[in-house]
Amino acid sequence: MSPRGRFIVLEGLDGAGTTTQGALLAERLRAAGITVELTKEPTDGVIGRIARSFTDGRAHFEPETVALTFAADRIEHTVEIRALLDAGTWVVSDRYVASSLAYQTSQGLPFEWVRTLNTRAMDPDATIFVDTPVASCVARLEARGEFNTGPFDQASALDAARDLYLQAFGSDIPLGTLVEVDGDRTREEVAEAIWDALEPFRA
Repeated sequence: MSPRGRFIVLEGLDGAGTTTQGALLAERLRAAGITVELTKEPTDGVIGRIARSFTDGRAHFEPETVALTFAADRIEHTVEIRALLDAGTWVVSDRYVASSLAYQTSQGLPFEWVRTLNTRAMDPDATIFVDTPVASCVARLEARGEFNTGPFDQASALDAARDLYLQAFGSDIPLGTLVEVDGDRTREEVAEAIWDALEPFRA
């Protein structure tokens, strides 16, 4: 039987670089001979596509509906993740529970209610928080033409989300090993910091 895979979550504000870092990490793991699946939330599944229509600004839902949709997408995602881990595959996910606690509560929902919705989510082995200043995130989003295109791609929303991320990290939600890296460094420096932090899991 193959050894269980590892579940690694990347978290950060929109524009923080989590998508880029997830791809770089997956590429480096494969080069090291590790089987890895790169995934994201919202997922590309039926429920995830509904959630993404909100984050992309193409649809409007009430905050409670958004939180429920993300939680439902995560339940289906978790089933897929467990199967991959059991087969010995590492899973690198761009966002997981902490994103809901940061972004959905920034819409005024109670922190405890959002946490309760996500109690069926599994524990990651490690959560990597790419901590990038809001100003840098805004500059990156503007450069990509993605600033103010959705409800979370705004400076005020990013400010609120960062504070709520820190609140989530101080709570008892399942994070595994929490690693914070400076996302305002070069892409290569951030990737190296993440790689070094995950060394114990590769042993």
